[in-house]
This record gives sequence, C-alpha cells and structure tokens, in this order.
Amino acid sequence: MKRISKAFPVGLILLSLTLLSSLACSITVNLPNIRVPTLQTTTPVVMTVDEPLPADSAQAIKLRLEMGMGQLTLQPGARSLLQGSIRYNVPEWEPQILRGEDSLVLTQRQADGQLALPKETINEWDLKLGNYPLQLTINAGAYKGEIDLSGLPITRLQISDGASEARVVFNTPNPLPMEQLRYRTGASKIELLGLGNSRAQEIVFEGGTGTYTLDFSGEMSHDMNVSIKSGVSQVVLIIPSEVPARVEITGGLNNVSPQGTWSIRDSVYEKGGRGPKLWIKIQMGVGSLELKTR
Repeated sequence: MKRISKAFPVGLILLSLTLLSSLACSITVNLPNIRVPTLQTTTPVVMTVDEPLPADSAQAIKLRLEMGMGQLTLQPGARSLLQGSIRYNVPEWEPQILRGEDSLVLTQRQADGQLALPKETINEWDLKLGNYPLQLTINAGAYKGEIDLSGLPITRLQISDGASEARVVFNTPNPLPMEQLRYRTGASKIELLGLGNSRAQEIVFEGGTGTYTLDFSGEMSHDMNVSIKSGVSQVVLIIPSEVPARVEITGGLNNVSPQGTWSIRDSVYEKGGRGPKLWIKIQMGVGSLELKTR
C-alpha cells in the first residue's frame, strides 16, 4: 500500500512565494490622507478685530463669517461694525479679512484632511456686532456656537454648519423687518429661540440627523411662513399660546405629540389666537415632532 505524504511540495511553496511577490509590486492601495495640524509651540495667537463702518452705510452691509472647527461667541455691543478677538494655536488657521465697499468677510482656511485634531487645539472666536443694518452670513464646520442677535438690525440671516451644537437667540425685537432667515445644518443640536423677535418674513430650516428646537416667542409684527425639512431627527416647536398657527406635516413622520389645544384634521394641526399667524410646513423622515404651546 502506498503512503500519501502530508508534506506540502517544496516547489509549490516557492511558486506561491514568487506569485505573492509579483502581486505585491502590482497592487496599489489608496489610503486617506489624514493630517494632524501643527500646533503653536508658544502661547496661542490672539488676533484683535476692530472693523469700522464702511464709508457708504446707506444700505445694509454684507457681513460674512467663515470658520472651521472651534467655538464662536457672537453678541451685540460693538462700537463699530465688528469688534472682538480670535484666539488660535494652529498657524495655518490664521484668519483673513476681506473688505469691500459694502461688504466684509472674516474668513479662516482649514485644509481638507484635518480629521484628527489634538485636544489642545484652540480656535475661539469672541466677537461683537455693531448696531448697523446687516445681511449676516455664518458658515462654520463642526463648531459650538452661542449667537445672540437681540435687537440687531438684520435684514437677512443665513447660517450653515456641520456637526454642531449651536444656540441662536433673539431676546429683543429686530428694529428692521428681516426678509429671510435660513439655517442649514447636519448632525447637530440646534436651538433657535425668540424667533418672533427676529421679524423674519420667511424662515427656512434644513437639518439632517439631530435635535432641533424652534421657539417662536417674541413680538411678531406680521405673518411668518416657516419651512422645515429634516431626516432622522427630533423636532420641537414652541408656539406662544396667544399666537394663531397652522402646522402641515408631510413625509414619513407618524409620531406627533401636540400639547395644548389643537384641532387636528389628517396631517394638519391648527390653533387659534390673535394677531399675526404662523404658517408652518414640515417635511420629516423618521423621528418625532413635539408641538408645545406656552
């Protein structure tokens, strides 16, 4: 009887090694280029911001703030157009100021690929706005924002951010009517408070996955049209008890929790009141909607 050898043939082993070596030379693997920014080795840089009002101030000034990852504190109280400071410790994040006849851009470049940031990274914007008519735009990345626009004459507001935690408040009325307030965000926690004081004719809110609160308290001076679109999210609407409102819901949402007195027909929720009216259209995917009256 013949014995079957359990030893792997030497020739086949050599052939396999030769093939693997050949393949290793011909296979290209594309890996993401993830950079960690170089931090300052000394005390963080502090940039002072003090921008005067442009010479021609008859019309609203277009002010745009563009920042990446970090913290933004914005409030009224500047003696000129824009005042404050920016504290950072990544040299390549040095902010730049671009001035036009009726515009001002404060911008900061954060290069693509900076996905891993040391916990020591500092990027803090502490700014104040002057009491001048503004068309305000804020573009930010993954940031934490405390934005107080109380009493500021803003004719148009646009905010766009990434994975963020932001709070925007209007504690006192806007002295001018606002044409539009637009907010676009991603996987975030966003609070818009005192929207009645914004005096916005139209509010457009677009969210992805997150928790979003829109509070319409304040002194509404006219009807307000509101459009809300979101994906997998939790949305809370806070409507003053005396304000009439109509909320129309479309999309896959089937979890609505109304609080207070509402008349419900199909996917339309209405409540009575006096004065200017809220007309709200909501398109949501999976998630929940709370309708609160206060």
